[in-house]
Amino acid sequence: MSVKQEIIALIDELPEEATNIVKFEIPRIRSIFFALLASLTITSGLRAQYRWHVVLSDRVDTMFYRGITSISCNGENCIATGVIYAPGVGDSNVILCSHDGGVSWSPVAAGIPQWMYTGGKQGLYYDASQQIDSLNAVVADVHGFVLTTHDGWKTWRVDSSEKGNIYSVNFANVSEGMMQAPFGFYWTTVDSGNDWRGEVFDNGVATYSYGNSMFRLFNSPNEIFTTHNNWNSWDTTYIASNGPLADTSFHSYAFFFGSGDTLAIEGWRWKDSTDFHASLAMALSTDFGAHWNELSVPRNNGIYFGAYAIQLSLDWKHMVMAGNDSVGRIVQSFDGGAHWECDTVPLSSGIPYHNVMPFAVTGSGRLLAGIVDDSGFLGSSSLVFLEPVPSSVRAPVISQEAFTIFPNPATSEIQISSIAGNISILDPLGRSYEVPVLSGEDARPTRLDVSSLPWGVYFISDGTSRTKFVKE
Repeated sequence: MSVKQEIIALIDELPEEATNIVKFEIPRIRSIFFALLASLTITSGLRAQYRWHVVLSDRVDTMFYRGITSISCNGENCIATGVIYAPGVGDSNVILCSHDGGVSWSPVAAGIPQWMYTGGKQGLYYDASQQIDSLNAVVADVHGFVLTTHDGWKTWRVDSSEKGNIYSVNFANVSEGMMQAPFGFYWTTVDSGNDWRGEVFDNGVATYSYGNSMFRLFNSPNEIFTTHNNWNSWDTTYIASNGPLADTSFHSYAFFFGSGDTLAIEGWRWKDSTDFHASLAMALSTDFGAHWNELSVPRNNGIYFGAYAIQLSLDWKHMVMAGNDSVGRIVQSFDGGAHWECDTVPLSSGIPYHNVMPFAVTGSGRLLAGIVDDSGFLGSSSLVFLEPVPSSVRAPVISQEAFTIFPNPATSEIQISSIAGNISILDPLGRSYEVPVLSGEDARPTRLDVSSLPWGVYFISDGTSRTKFVKE
């Protein structure tokens, strides 16, 4: 039972006389009650407060939008792919590179044949990439073209043999790797892409390259195929459907291989089709699927249905889960899943967003992501990295109340009297929140939809003054 439910239960058990007093004093008690609950809720999250720092905005100019399709890092060397959407003009692909762990990016302009940038079937949509090491990287596009570089993005080799829509690549080293295409098609190479071997596994959903001609493939719902000779033959292992996998409220979505015998299954929890409180969950096995343990990811975290809903650092210590979420939450663990923290993470630009897809972790632990905003343009996304909120943001110095808010406390909508500047909403730790404006910019009073805010205490500021209100 939550703190809120326990307090409500205690009130319900009071004698009638006491209950009448509580009802009479409810406006004042309610404010104190929610202020107390807000302090209890926020205390557990004091350790880490973050925001997404926008490196490249989705809006290139007034017409063009950037869609980030993949991000991959090895150490602090990173590669990202995307498409520049130009309504009425056409689309073009782009490869971006970073030497400093995603803090800054530059387009890869040299070494890629010019015909790869022009119309027709020529590589318009890069869907997958991997930064194998500091010098070697691979990029694949929806038509099956594979681009590889072995000199730090300076020159590129183009394999134009059509392999279908490649949307996943996994290389153990510069020579050995595996790619995934729709409808169960898989391609492997053990000689840096000079030759590719095609295989079909109708129910395959995940792959991993180990080196020395060893590859693994997870075949839904419970088979793992292991080959030590580049799929000339393979062994079959059946994972156990015990623990969380036997729980009917745990709905698996994606499968992940780790080094050695480590496996992970990511999914969502919901009771049935009428349960709208779905949230990301994760189960881990360290003995190759013989036993499973659900990790202590915070329940009801509100994150759901993201195609790239999980990211693991190379050592699996830093584990991050994200996806579609109306208030921008991520959950992450820095100790291999033993402990987790859930944070609402705003964009540094202040623009609302609804999806984190895709993302990657650098060697130093910096989290990079493509953020899909709320512009309404399908595919538009900003390239960002996660950073701690500066201490100056946590404790803004502004004057006290100079405008009024009604109603206060509020459940769904508030009205604000005349204000001097732009509105910002902050919690007691300085984290900012974006909410819909229900009235025009010049309308007075200003009406805001606060129904999406978690219950607690907030401050509304116009840059010079601030007023506190309580969200029930």
